[in-house]
Amino acid sequence: MALLEDVKLCESDFGAVPVHALREPTSGMELPLLRSGVDDICTLVFTSGSTATPKAAALTHGNIHAASQAKLQVVGYSVRDVYMHAAPLCHIGGLSSAHAALSAAAVHVFPTGGAFRAGEAIRLVRKHRVTAFIAVPTMLHDLLRTLDGGDAQPLLGVTKLLVGGGAASHSLLERTTTRLVPKAHVIGTYALSEACSSCAFRTIAVAGAMTAPPPALDRAAAAVVTGGVCCGTPAPACTLRISDDGEICVAGPQVMARYWGDAAGTAAALVHDQTTDRLWLHTGDLGRLDTSGRLWLFGRAADVIKSGGENIHAAEVETALCSHSAVVTAVVVPVTHDRWGTAVTACIMLKPGYSWHGPCVPEPSSRAKAESRGAEGAALTPSALCAHVTSNSVGLARFKAPRLIAAWTGSAALPMGATGKVDKRAIAAVMSALVRATPTAWLDATYVRSRL
Repeated sequence: MALLEDVKLCESDFGAVPVHALREPTSGMELPLLRSGVDDICTLVFTSGSTATPKAAALTHGNIHAASQAKLQVVGYSVRDVYMHAAPLCHIGGLSSAHAALSAAAVHVFPTGGAFRAGEAIRLVRKHRVTAFIAVPTMLHDLLRTLDGGDAQPLLGVTKLLVGGGAASHSLLERTTTRLVPKAHVIGTYALSEACSSCAFRTIAVAGAMTAPPPALDRAAAAVVTGGVCCGTPAPACTLRISDDGEICVAGPQVMARYWGDAAGTAAALVHDQTTDRLWLHTGDLGRLDTSGRLWLFGRAADVIKSGGENIHAAEVETALCSHSAVVTAVVVPVTHDRWGTAVTACIMLKPGYSWHGPCVPEPSSRAKAESRGAEGAALTPSALCAHVTSNSVGLARFKAPRLIAAWTGSAALPMGATGKVDKRAIAAVMSALVRATPTAWLDATYVRSRL
C-alpha cells in the first residue's frame, strides 16, 4: 500500500484524495464525500487475449450501470436469488453479472480457492441453495463430467444460468438443460469486454425444455460462410449492425470509453459515424443479422485461416467437428505448412467411452497412450472424423476440413485465459510442436489428394 500513498482516487469537495486519507483517518476526522460521474472511468477489464495480446478496456460507471440494467431485464435477477461467482471478477461476464446481482440485492457466494473447480462449485450450489450463476462451455463440460463421475444428482435449485465465453455445441447445451440444470432458464449471450459484457441474448431453455432453434441462416445471407451460431437479439439499449466487410459493430451506453494507454487501438475500434451520429465499436467478430434482427456469429476476423488461397473460418470447422457424437470440444488453429502456406489443424477432446487412434497432445505417457487407443468398438481416427465433417449431413466443404487432428489427452485441462476462453495461441504452439516432432502427423496423402 505504501506505493499508493500519492495516488489520486477521484475528485471530492476537498480536491484530490490520497489513499492514506481513507485508509487511516485520524480520530474524529470526517471523511470527504467522494463523487464520480456517469462518464468517469470505473474499472479496467482486460480482453481475453485468445487470439491476440490482451487490451485493457476502460469502462465507465455508466457502462456498468447499463450492463446491469440489461441483465436485470433479460435474466431477471431478484432479491430471492443466491448468486454463485463461478466466473472470476476479472472476467467481464463475472463482473457485470455481479453488479446486476448486487443491484437486485441477491445473496453472493464465493468459492474459497478463487479459481473455478467443478467439484467445489457443485458443493456450494447444494450447500447454499444457489439459484443463479454464469458459465462458459468449458465450465459446463467440467460440471457435467463431475456429475457423471459419481455426484449424480442434477442441480435442481438453479433457476437462472447465463452461458457465454464462446459457442457451445448443441449436444453440450442439451445435456446442460436436461442433466445439469433441468429447472433453469438458460440464456446464451454474445459478450465483449469492450461492451461491458452482453450485447445480445438468446433463450436456450425454459425449465429444462429447450426452445426451438431459430431457422438456419441460409447460404445466400451467409455469403461464403455457412452455419454460424445464433446469438439472439440485441441487449436492451444496444444497437447492432454489420459493416460492409462483415464485422459486427455495437453502439449504446455499454460501449467502453477507450483502450487504456492505447490511442491507436482506440481509434481503430471506436469509429464515429457522421451519418448516424453514433460511436460504433468495431468488435473484430464476423457476423450477420437475419430478417428477424437476430445476430449470427461466425467467429473472430483474426480466426480466419488462409490456406491454399482460401479463407476458412475456424468457428465453422469447430462446429462441424463438434457435431460428431464422440467430440465434446474442438479448437481449430493454423499451423505453417510448406505446400499450403498455412494449414487447418484441430485439437479435440473426446467424450468418455471413446478412444482415439491418431496423434495426441500433449504427448501422453505410455499408459495414457494405451488407454487413448482403447477398445476398438469405440475407436475414432482422424480420417473417419474428416469423412464425417465433409459428409452430406454435416456439409463442410472438403477444402475446409482439418489436415491435422490431434486429441488432447491426460488429466490436464485445455490452456485457458483469465476469461475462461481457450488460449488458441497456446494450442497453436502445441500443434506446431507436434508437427516438428512428428512430420507424419499430417493426414495421409490419399485423403489429401482426394479433396484437392
